[in-house]
Amino acid sequence: MVEGVPLMFDSSNDAITYRVNKDKQLGAIKRRLAEGNEARRFVIQTSAGEIAVYRYSAVEGRSCDQALPLVFNFHGGGYVLQDWELDIPFCRDLSRSTGSTVLNVDYLVGPEHKFPVPQHSALEVIKYCDAHRSEMGLTGGPIIVCGHSAGGNLAAALCVLASRSDEVSIGGLIMNYPPLAPLSVQRPSVNTGSALSQTRMQQYASWAYATEADMLDPVASPLLATDVVWPPALVHAASLDTLCEDSRRFAAMLDEAGVAVDYKCYEGCHHGFTHEAFAREYDPCASKDVLMRTAAFVRRVATAAVVDEGGVA
Repeated sequence: MVEGVPLMFDSSNDAITYRVNKDKQLGAIKRRLAEGNEARRFVIQTSAGEIAVYRYSAVEGRSCDQALPLVFNFHGGGYVLQDWELDIPFCRDLSRSTGSTVLNVDYLVGPEHKFPVPQHSALEVIKYCDAHRSEMGLTGGPIIVCGHSAGGNLAAALCVLASRSDEVSIGGLIMNYPPLAPLSVQRPSVNTGSALSQTRMQQYASWAYATEADMLDPVASPLLATDVVWPPALVHAASLDTLCEDSRRFAAMLDEAGVAVDYKCYEGCHHGFTHEAFAREYDPCASKDVLMRTAAFVRRVATAAVVDEGGVA
């Protein structure tokens, strides 16, 4: 691997073609979910452009001075698809089960916005929302970042960036089957046709990063991050996912550093098993368990925040 060398781009399978093909598979589902979307939409101006966020609140107009966490959700899609609609059920159900405000972020993606634009602009979104909780009707407790697949990578990246700044504090990290090592790294073989292939991950890399050196940045590959003050974390992996080892290694890294981490690998599950839109991979029982564990984690973060402020748990 040579730092600074541009990544090879396969023009026969470019991002536009990939998006068109994905829309043929998921477009109808995304439109149906969007039509029934009960969230309020906000548009936030960042240095890289406008980013829409969708607010899910268990109780409309809930006072922002309450200690319930504020959850930022980041969808999957290899840093090339803007599939925020697929996370509508998750965001809605998590808000209902915890009382917290959940913000579904339609973040910037490649190849139009390569690394580190998605990461830094997403941090700008968090800072803006944190500073405007009252007018946006957001809960007032600790910030939790949550992501699925590439969104999980983004959530971890935000923790790395936040640890370098005193402008925002992140109180919890939730990740479902994220890539956390450089996408160019050869991962253990998984004997299943639905697993992410190394070829596909290299294609994602060419859309998301300009050079191989970018992938070695700790913000891009959180497993390489050092001197990070990680928040308590909840990590879910799938045993039949090529990325499974990333989650296991990350959980072990946090545990060794003395960070509270709750890790679970779902046996017999595939990448994307939490989302009903992925009919082949979806596992309803495991998906329900992930939601229950996620809600419990959000409540634990809320309780810890109250105790830290001198309250009674």
